[in-house]
Amino acid sequence: MAYRDFKLPELVKKFGLTINKRKEGNKINLINGIVTTGNMWKFLQLQDQVVYIDFNEYYIKDIKKILGILSKAVN
Repeated sequence: MAYRDFKLPELVKKFGLTINKRKEGNKINLINGIVTTGNMWKFLQLQDQVVYIDFNEYYIKDIKKILGILSKAVN
């Protein structure tokens, strides 16, 4: 997965959400993002002002791995 696979507007929305929440006094250091077709999943994180992209592609046949990543995101 390459950076170009993520639509810039989606990343901008995530940055905007972070900025708005900080203005409201909420401390948000980490936002998780998911891009999926339903069969294929990709993950990214926005931590402070740095975007981390998981370059792996996860397919629905690997549902345990996908659920593991999602579980880490909510804990």
